[in-house]
Amino acid sequence: MIENQKVKPVFFSEFYGDSPEVEEEWQWFDPPLDRDTPLCIDPFQILKTNHPLFSKCKNKISSFFEFAFTLASESNRDSSKYKKLINDILVFPEVEEVCLGFSRNENIVFPREKRGRGVGGERVAKALIKLSHPPKHFEQIEISTRGIGKDSISDITANLIKRELIQYTRYVCNRILGISDESLTWCVIKNCDFDFQNYEWIDQAFYLPINPCYRIRQPVLLVPKAFLRETPSISSEQFLKFFKDTRSAILSSRNENKLELEKESESRDDILGINDEEEVQFLTDEKIANASDEAIINEINNRPHLRAKLIEKYVENVDNNPGIYTQYDFENDPEKIHFPRVVRKCIRQNPLSIASYSNTTEVHKLLKFLILKLRLFTEDREFEGFKFLWKISKKSDNLECRFQGQRSIITLLRRFIEEYCYEYDMHVIKHTDLGKEPVEFLVASPRIKDKVFLLANTVEYVSFENDSLKQILEKIDNVSHLYYIVFLSKGEHDSKIHQIIQEVETIEFSNTDFHLLFINAAQERNFRTDQLEGRYILKEEREVYISYSRKDGKEIKDRVCEALKSRGITAIFDEKEIRYKDSLKDFMQRIGRGKSVITIVSDGYFKSKYCMKELLEIESNGNFEKRVFPLVLSNANIYDDKKIADYVDFWKNKLDEKYKTGRITNEADIQDARLYQDIISMLDKILDKLRDFLIRPIDEHISSNFNEVIGAIEQEMSR
Repeated sequence: MIENQKVKPVFFSEFYGDSPEVEEEWQWFDPPLDRDTPLCIDPFQILKTNHPLFSKCKNKISSFFEFAFTLASESNRDSSKYKKLINDILVFPEVEEVCLGFSRNENIVFPREKRGRGVGGERVAKALIKLSHPPKHFEQIEISTRGIGKDSISDITANLIKRELIQYTRYVCNRILGISDESLTWCVIKNCDFDFQNYEWIDQAFYLPINPCYRIRQPVLLVPKAFLRETPSISSEQFLKFFKDTRSAILSSRNENKLELEKESESRDDILGINDEEEVQFLTDEKIANASDEAIINEINNRPHLRAKLIEKYVENVDNNPGIYTQYDFENDPEKIHFPRVVRKCIRQNPLSIASYSNTTEVHKLLKFLILKLRLFTEDREFEGFKFLWKISKKSDNLECRFQGQRSIITLLRRFIEEYCYEYDMHVIKHTDLGKEPVEFLVASPRIKDKVFLLANTVEYVSFENDSLKQILEKIDNVSHLYYIVFLSKGEHDSKIHQIIQEVETIEFSNTDFHLLFINAAQERNFRTDQLEGRYILKEEREVYISYSRKDGKEIKDRVCEALKSRGITAIFDEKEIRYKDSLKDFMQRIGRGKSVITIVSDGYFKSKYCMKELLEIESNGNFEKRVFPLVLSNANIYDDKKIADYVDFWKNKLDEKYKTGRITNEADIQDARLYQDIISMLDKILDKLRDFLIRPIDEHISSNFNEVIGAIEQEMSR
């Protein structure tokens, strides 16, 4: 059975506190601690920095590689010096403490465990030996060395500036977040710094924050936002772009008239230092235009002389244009690194309403919930998930937006469902096939397997020629549910939408429960997909939880239920939902997570431990003001300070009675005592929130058949 729980804290700020307003140089990246963020530390950004804690890093990095280059060049590969170089000096283990990298950002199902070993010393040594002089920017070795990538460059950089990152993290914790060393953990940091006198790495211990997502004790090191990029400024990716731009410029010059051609060609060749006819022919060969990036790099590496010239000019271009090679664009987020944070916000505001999933029916209710929340996440202005389907890039001072197509919606579907499943301990089998093939959802204890087809398409891809949907159904075996999700990328799709609805109406789904859902992912936000009608259109269930006291709130509860029923809204309450041997605790937690909750507040309500437990659950799940719709009976005057003090005294007396009579003898008694303490400490806070509502006398609500309350609920449901 999947036990539902509150959203797990994941981000550094959720464990150690949010960042206050600080100057730009002190703005650190707030990492999710349960996975790597696909960004890297860019050594070029460190060379540009004026940050006081990192002012010596430029000389430190330069000195290290000058020393390593000299040792590599002068050592015989069988010598002890060379062995010391590759085994003891060029040692760059993966710096897991920074929570950056490209190896674990896809699968978040399993908790953090130890990963790769980092960069091999011999590989770096061989790359240095290829160079004719010590590199001004060591990261250029990534361009011409197989097995060294942007992850490797980031790890090397993080190792070389680790002491500074430690100082930075401690400063942020102590001075900005106000976390004392007593609240941090004493940790030994491997490869803390390089000792240039003894030519060895040293370890040292510090007080640092701990990553709770690791099974072993693992510290966290914060990194300034200004040091991060999706790829290093000097890298094979950026080099390829420079190469292609250069090639285009040469071809452009050769398309002009003959006289101008010779001048421009000679001028361009002089600038690049490329005078060899064979090299110029290679640059202008049409085969290169159609070659893959890997093939281009291989061809360049087969021409060492040309490679050296191109890399030299490329590095010079980077040095001369630092304003082009800037930190990651966190505002427009081209790599979608903010996705987990935004999804978690959606999960917090839309927690699962069922306390456990122990049978097939409940699992399918869960899947329906997830798909509808995907639509909410994509369409709602609070989350704007549709932006994750668009490529947003800066062109001069303008933003260019391009819909990323079919692959992006499959990725969105998969990652959204994975995030929810991760929070509630449900595993998706064959998760890479989400949106393309039938997928099994595995629920643990008892094992429930059910095959579900989540088919996702952009509206342009939907075709009914030759009964394509019927053909899909014929190929599917033992699929109980088929969810057909259609994403709209433009605002003008009315006729296609109605054609799709009409076409599916003609299909008989004999053994498969079919559901059709449209999601508006267009830049134009005015189209309401939740108002579409059709036999197979998936609809949001209109449910309201009612929290009340049976002692003096049952009559009002019955009236409210009738009023809700007349408006097509289902009322959920204990007498209706809890069956023989069901868990009362689970139902109270379920009420606490409800999106809309009517609380019928009465004198008996404030004196019932079950009602107060429900109220505490509702408050603890957040969004109290949006989710709660209070009705206050006349016998519970929440504006009377004496009456409130009486309720607090009531629970204090209950707690005293427990202790005085020695009745805390088992787990149930302990739980009761804790509940009484929570009620005493939280009652004033909850009552303050209730008093902030405009609460009309109960007689006015009865006479209007609760019209104002239900209207407010419907308005919240329509968001």
